[in-house]
Amino acid sequence: MGILERLEIGGAEDIDPDRPLELCGLSLGVEATAAAIEIAQSTAPPRTLHILDAKDILVDIFELHSNIGEATAVFSFPEGMDTPFPTALEVQLVWAIHAASDGDLTRILSGGCIVSLGDHPLVEKFSRLLQKVNRKGEVELGSLSQYKNVHSTIPAADALTEMDMSCLIGYISASPLKFKFVELYRLMEARYLKRVQEEFNSNFLSGPKMAVSEAAKSLESEISQIGLLSQRAQPYFEIISDIIADARGKNRFAASLCRKLNSQGGDMKSPKHKAGAAFIYYIRCAIVHAGGKDLIFESFDDSGELLSAIMDYMEEAAFSLSGLEFRN
Repeated sequence: MGILERLEIGGAEDIDPDRPLELCGLSLGVEATAAAIEIAQSTAPPRTLHILDAKDILVDIFELHSNIGEATAVFSFPEGMDTPFPTALEVQLVWAIHAASDGDLTRILSGGCIVSLGDHPLVEKFSRLLQKVNRKGEVELGSLSQYKNVHSTIPAADALTEMDMSCLIGYISASPLKFKFVELYRLMEARYLKRVQEEFNSNFLSGPKMAVSEAAKSLESEISQIGLLSQRAQPYFEIISDIIADARGKNRFAASLCRKLNSQGGDMKSPKHKAGAAFIYYIRCAIVHAGGKDLIFESFDDSGELLSAIMDYMEEAAFSLSGLEFRN
């Protein structure tokens, strides 16, 4: 049953563009009216609709853009929510009602669900992530609070893997802050290992000895691993490098990290994104107490302050490596 049947009218000409839209017991604004007119005038089939149960969620809406130009929408719809809704949600709600069966409509209007529109494989993954993190009246990932446009930068099959999801959920639930950092580092580590595995699989049949040698070489140095990985999320690693470098005059932990980087050989001092990767590696080692002569996170009374300053960018870097970039 489409929008015309839901409105009990014959065609788009029966919809007054200047009046709010009364649809399935909901009072929606004129932007929703415009969406209803657009749907009524279109000959395209309804968008694919998916619904996930999600209790105790916050109302929210995201637009997903794939790397092939396809745009889809995902929104959360709480139980017992009264109009007015956010305008963007009202518009997508009209599209969802147009695509819904009678059973789907009942589920949507009952609330406590996450609704997605579109066929792109990333939609299902992102909906499941939202189902886990958009709870208790607050969005528990800073990136989801700040941005509502999500762009997929890699093929959907490689984006937001189960390991990515596991680390992100671990990041949300971890405490204190240093263990949140470690969960995001675990995601980065897994992403690098996935890259090594893909290169090994690609090259093994044509040159098995060389493939084994290159894989072993890649795994020898963890700091080099994250340095190579940082190329895929350069802006965030560069910002982290700037924050730590700028803080070295007033933060003891930052000063120690800068001294450590300057004392090391190799090529991690530049470009800037590699320096950011080195700092992240040093912080991880300091947290897990790797090496008796290494930095120890708890030895600095201002280490938590520095970590707080970089965590938003760590989160965005982790999402970027998972194939998602957030934009306004």
